[in-house]
Amino acid sequence: MAIEGPNIRGSNPVWSFVDLNAVQFNDTFYMWVLENTIPYIPATVWHDPAGTLPWTDPIQFLANGTLPIDIFWDPTMYYRLEFRQNIGPLPPSQADPLIYLVENYSPGADAESQIVGTEINTGNQISNPQFATVNFDPTGSYTLTSVTNPPPIEVAPGWYLTLTGTGSVTVKQVPLNTTISTPTNAPYALEITLTGGWTGDAILSQTFVQNGQNWQGLYASTSITARVNGSGAPLSVNLVASNGQPLATLLNTFLTNTFVEYTGNALIPSFVNLNTPPNASIEYEIILPPTGDFYITSVQLALSNAAQNYNYEQTTVNSQINNLFYYYQPKLNYKPIPSYLVGWDFPLNPAQFLGDSVAAQATSANQGYYAWDQTIIYQTVPSSVTVARGADGSFQMTCAVAGQVAIIQYLDQVEARKILSDRASLHLNLYGAVAAGATGNVTLWATTDGSLPTLPTTFISTINANGIPATVSSVNWTQVPNLYQNTEFTVPVKSSTNAESNDISLNGWDMQGAVPTNTATYFAIVVGFTALTVGDTLNISSVGLCPGDIATRPAPQKPNAVLNDCQRFYYSTFPAGAVPTTNYGINTGYLSFILPSTRGVFYSFQYPITMRADPTVIIYNPLAANNQIRDFSTTTDCSASGSTPNSSEKAMDISATTPGSGSPASGDLMIAHVTSDARLGVV
Repeated sequence: MAIEGPNIRGSNPVWSFVDLNAVQFNDTFYMWVLENTIPYIPATVWHDPAGTLPWTDPIQFLANGTLPIDIFWDPTMYYRLEFRQNIGPLPPSQADPLIYLVENYSPGADAESQIVGTEINTGNQISNPQFATVNFDPTGSYTLTSVTNPPPIEVAPGWYLTLTGTGSVTVKQVPLNTTISTPTNAPYALEITLTGGWTGDAILSQTFVQNGQNWQGLYASTSITARVNGSGAPLSVNLVASNGQPLATLLNTFLTNTFVEYTGNALIPSFVNLNTPPNASIEYEIILPPTGDFYITSVQLALSNAAQNYNYEQTTVNSQINNLFYYYQPKLNYKPIPSYLVGWDFPLNPAQFLGDSVAAQATSANQGYYAWDQTIIYQTVPSSVTVARGADGSFQMTCAVAGQVAIIQYLDQVEARKILSDRASLHLNLYGAVAAGATGNVTLWATTDGSLPTLPTTFISTINANGIPATVSSVNWTQVPNLYQNTEFTVPVKSSTNAESNDISLNGWDMQGAVPTNTATYFAIVVGFTALTVGDTLNISSVGLCPGDIATRPAPQKPNAVLNDCQRFYYSTFPAGAVPTTNYGINTGYLSFILPSTRGVFYSFQYPITMRADPTVIIYNPLAANNQIRDFSTTTDCSASGSTPNSSEKAMDISATTPGSGSPASGDLMIAHVTSDARLGVV
């Protein structure tokens, strides 16, 4: 970055430098005078205006940090001036790194307006340098007592404390500006008290992520203000690459019991780090003894072309907190928010109608069926997948016949119009045991049709090789545009150690007010995949559809809340994960009631949640293989014609006009399992 040049003393052609920004020059610095042409070759300047005594290149600075005043230039030429240190009379190609550069210097023009430096000083690379915010109650402390080899402790945003052995540690945020002054006027210090049997040095570190080799060839300068309670103690500062390679020791000092600002620098050599981003990094490490009471504040790391120490650059607490966005951004991205979708946090899906395990279903090609609640499987070939609940609760599809699959969820008018009126983003947590490079696509759709196709026919007629619906059942179906064409993902291979490695976020869906934003009758989401081969598995843990541009996993819900959401579409009295069937058994959660009379409406049941439409009701005899109500008192059944449900979306009435052979009497106990089906695409 170009910065203002140094102060200039004198007039052309006689001039001198007082200072070059933060670089304090002395007689270890040199200036080359070159022609401003390519290739750059030495240019002659003289001790005298007559040009009889040339200077030997390079020209050495004086001990007071200025150049000799008796330098005379050709006023018709343009020069290139290079400034370096500790090199002696070597050609520029063999000298230390360039500290400062002036190009196109013209002695015949105003010199001060021409001097533009190229010194690199990138400011403080350390975030939260004065521990303005910490990861524990700042009015208290963080304490571990008699622990052995604890994992790295995140004591403050950006800062980790690593300990080895067995011991105790207490960490506090200590206010300073009204109690103890420091050379850097710090508002806070981090107090670290170490006791017990820690066997190795304590390391307080900050990691510069995705930074593998950025700084090689530069000088790293550090500043740290610190003290120790009691007698003195050593402190050092190192830089270490993510592959474990030590890069530089920036500081070795000895702390006293008063705050002192310590500075140091070192050259970061060329090195090879085989780690690649995001795994590549450089770690800044403050090394402390294993016992003691230490106070640390005002930590700075600066980079430049010069072997130069830089004092701490004071900043406000506001600025320090602003610089922590890199720390909070990924955490905010993974902060779960509610999803528009129902039941697609799959470990909580109740799987009410076919159970946790679903055999391959023999629909025709390019048709679908409900496997779990609110989850339609579309398959390009019949009987292509089986479904099971994975060990982690995920929705696991296993390919039985080679082909393509997609999962679909329908939502009706209220949800459809709400989704379409917002920008939308989508988060998936999934993994697969599939061929390398297997991909999927997410597409959103809406329609103004008055009804949905009846399953096994879905709104998709065909799907392309990338998992995107190619043709649909009606011209009234509209695909929601993705402004960034950000719909495709690669199926990640299962990570056994880090579930976050299976997270995928997509965004950019926006109807932008076009039809059918305010006229949609139904909405559909399709997660489609490229072709699977026999034995391939896909495990989908969750799919979250969120408003806005940041997608997250679905917000946590209790199982009962998810069940209630799903019961809007399908209600069952059977236990979670059970397949509805007759003769399921005694004490299995069926409806039970006392018969008030032998005829007419004798039972009214209120659904726990209003269903989306009047459902189709089926009665299952719990103790016999028929669809009749069981008279538990007489162990007989009402006849089929007498078990008549009359249901609305809010309640269900059951009448018995024809008693069973045992002639049910007033006071008899009646039992029945029931399902009420209002699923989209079914009712």
